[in-house]
Amino acid sequence: MSTVGSTSGTTDDSGSSRRPPTRRASVAAPPPVAICGWLRLKGGFFRSWKLHYFVLHRGELSAYTTAHFERQPYKHRVKVTIVEKSPKHDMGFIVTSASGVQLTIAATCERDYDKWFTAFRRLGQPKPRRVEEPRLPLPDEANVDLDVYLYVPTNVIPLTTTSTKMDEARAEIQTLQATGGEHVPTRSTLEDPNVEWRVSKPDYALLDLLFLHGKSYNHKPGSVEWMVQNLIKTWEMEVCHKSNVEQWTTVNPKLFQCQVNATAPLAADDVLRMGKYDAFLAGAPPGKSAYDAKRSTRDRANMTFGSAFPEGFAWEVLEVFSKPPRVSFSWRHWGYPKHAPGAKVTMVELFGFTILDLDSSMRICGMETFYKAEAFLDALNRQQLLKRPDDSRHRLSSITSRTSIFLAVDPMQASLHESPSAGSKCPFRSASSPTLSENRRSMSSSVLSAPCDSDESNAPQCPFAGKYLRTTSISSST
Repeated sequence: MSTVGSTSGTTDDSGSSRRPPTRRASVAAPPPVAICGWLRLKGGFFRSWKLHYFVLHRGELSAYTTAHFERQPYKHRVKVTIVEKSPKHDMGFIVTSASGVQLTIAATCERDYDKWFTAFRRLGQPKPRRVEEPRLPLPDEANVDLDVYLYVPTNVIPLTTTSTKMDEARAEIQTLQATGGEHVPTRSTLEDPNVEWRVSKPDYALLDLLFLHGKSYNHKPGSVEWMVQNLIKTWEMEVCHKSNVEQWTTVNPKLFQCQVNATAPLAADDVLRMGKYDAFLAGAPPGKSAYDAKRSTRDRANMTFGSAFPEGFAWEVLEVFSKPPRVSFSWRHWGYPKHAPGAKVTMVELFGFTILDLDSSMRICGMETFYKAEAFLDALNRQQLLKRPDDSRHRLSSITSRTSIFLAVDPMQASLHESPSAGSKCPFRSASSPTLSENRRSMSSSVLSAPCDSDESNAPQCPFAGKYLRTTSISSST
């Protein structure tokens, strides 16, 4: 601790000299480092391992060339998002950031391995537990290794963004509400202080802005379409962010069953364990797409699709065909996949049909959904936004790689080459409908079809033919 003071004395009334009181500079103690020590770091392709001194501090993993790292420049640094066992290297980890940057590291002894394993686990405080929760066994899943140790989620929708973008989104929403009479979707219990959140209360500003810009219909508040739309948006919020099923206000927890494309029904606890992505993609044939929900995990799916759609994946009700207690309606999902600056943005649209059985309290007892999962995954795969879990075991993890173990993103090659087809038109949309929005974002490009090579003869058929996917290309410069 340093001291600051005058070296000259002063004289009191008695003539004796006295020393002025010493002033001590206030030096804030640095926050403690979670763990530090020597680890081996794998270089790029055909490169050897090198020893680096690693420091785990406030969720950031930094590599230095010396143990005296204070005031020294770091060689590598990542914000820890996912930590996995390395399938190729003994006592190794693969550390992945939200942007896809990876570090492959390995301990030099079992004692150090155990220390780092414990430190990575503690990043999930205040509940230091394995994030992988037991989930409903699925066919051929008994031998799947659950090797995700840590997943650091976020309360911001989509997965990653900045506070500046969030502030800009809120300001633009307020402008749209004041000048255009727009209505932001309502998610009930979002402001409830007693909710047990997985992380913290989610912020839907960016997603709501995407919804307001891209929605097809202006449903009048109080209408059955508005009610169903808010019900499903609240249900999605509860599935993704509420950790206690008993606090799900949109479902009857004892009676709730979710069924997708006539697959085996899932209870509320099953959906909680699997997450919304894997629950709705479990029926997709793994051999015909680059994503296998049966070999995925809730956190891996969140990372994959959250990163694939950095602006979010908005959802809206198109039309309601029957009223409560048995509500049937068509819907639309859309979003803009990850792309390089200046590149063409390809909007992915997904259409489907859902039937809800509601009780007297308007809680969901049954949910049956039909949509073309294969076409959706195929559209993402063509843009190299998905990657099979097995593929990650057959390549070296490079510290210079910008590719996540769950994503294979090459935005410069992300383009679609389908030809125009009238078959991509959504059958639920009526050009003469008075509810069509007049303020939908203008798109000066052609409509492209997204063919699916799945076998339709054995697939469950929706009586309303609600299985359509459409992609529309626009320029990001406009």
